Amino acid sequence: MNTQTNVNDPVKPRLFVSYRVFDGASRFMPPIFNGDKFLLFKVAFRSFVAATDGVDVKLHVLLEADQKYEDFIRSNWPRPELVEFKRISGETEKSSWRIQCDVAREQEFSDMAGIVEDDYLWLPNSLRELWKLFRYNTNINLATPFDCVDTYCGAHKAHLPQLVFVDQLPFWKTIAWTTSTFFTRRTALVKYRKLFDKYRSYNKWIYMSDVALWTTLNHNQLFNPFFFVRMAFINPTDVLKWMDMKMGGRKIKYGSKYFTAHGWLMAWLLGWRWILFNRKDHIWSPTPGLAHHMNTNETSTGYNWNGLMQDAIQNESGK
Repeated sequence: MNTQTNVNDPVKPRLFVSYRVFDGASRFMPPIFNGDKFLLFKVAFRSFVAATDGVDVKLHVLLEADQKYEDFIRSNWPRPELVEFKRISGETEKSSWRIQCDVAREQEFSDMAGIVEDDYLWLPNSLRELWKLFRYNTNINLATPFDCVDTYCGAHKAHLPQLVFVDQLPFWKTIAWTTSTFFTRRTALVKYRKLFDKYRSYNKWIYMSDVALWTTLNHNQLFNPFFFVRMAFINPTDVLKWMDMKMGGRKIKYGSKYFTAHGWLMAWLLGWRWILFNRKDHIWSPTPGLAHHMNTNETSTGYNWNGLMQDAIQNESGK
């Protein structure tokens, strides 16, 4: 791994980002937003703009929201010639994600592309850090800006991380899985096309979840059946708590072992061809994180993200 960057690199950083905007409120929205999705979006998007400093970013917005969302983006995006919109309706979260991947794969602005959700709080200049990771490590194809605390506990600990860039912050490590927000190369999106097309729900029980998708890609514990048994059966109370969540409970984290076991099983059921005939690929995550998923079910490391959210809300309210 290359742990140094060339400060005299003449190449201007360029990124393509497909940014999905949906005006529906998640049931896991932090209570600090009082159910106001537009406020959460404004906080998220304004921080994303700050994250692009020093990088030419072409923004493709996949929009399933009121006109006020588009107006806010147009009034705050610094490069109007580098933003475009595509309106959609009636798409699921998974189908819109596949559209984002299609758009990023077919664009020609940059070989580095991001698939981004509209509920992330970003640190300033963070896209440049992602760009440097790909620029100076040509063997890296997947990265997330998110450093979820789950990486350090529970089922995630079954994946032993590698470290890179240990002589500077953030340092990067491989992780077991991540959310739907990630960065990659256009060439990798071409390679992953058939697998990513399986990111869908077939019925209530058979579906390619985030866990299943990323597990298929990185082969995490897939050749260890004892791992599946331990996740699925050793602690049945986890399954009971997961069932409670399905019946309306909110403590989804208690079902993490079930979701891990389900992801393992779905990876083999829906992705066995990929597993058997393709080499594994790693997902890289920064420590400390470059962005925070504003979701009550997930916590990021490294910063007082709740304090940053509060400050951002106050600033937004004063505008």
